[in-house]
Amino acid sequence: MIRGGTLEYNFTWKVNPIEKLYELWPEVSEITRIGALPHLVGIVRTFKDNILALEVEAIAYESPTELIFADGDDIYFLVPINPKDGIEGAYIRILELVG
Repeated sequence: MIRGGTLEYNFTWKVNPIEKLYELWPEVSEITRIGALPHLVGIVRTFKDNILALEVEAIAYESPTELIFADGDDIYFLVPINPKDGIEGAYIRILELVG
C-alpha cells in the first residue's frame, strides 16, 4: 500500500517507476527549454493489484492535454506534468492514473 497526503493506493509495483522517470527527465528539461509543455504518454500494465510494467515517454504539446483510458488491464495515458514538481510530481501523476 502506498499512502501520500489524502491519496491511498493498494497495489504493488513490479517495476521501478522512479527509475523510468529519472531516465526520461533530460527530455522533459529539453521540452521545457524550447518553451513547450511537457506531457507523459504511455501505458501502465496491471493485473489485479500489481503494476507489471510502465512504458512512458516525454512529449511536447502547446497546451495542456489530458487523455486517460483503460483497455482491459492496461491504462493508456497522455497527461501534462509540471517540471517544477520534479520526478516526484510526475510519479504522483502516474499514481493518480492507477488509483
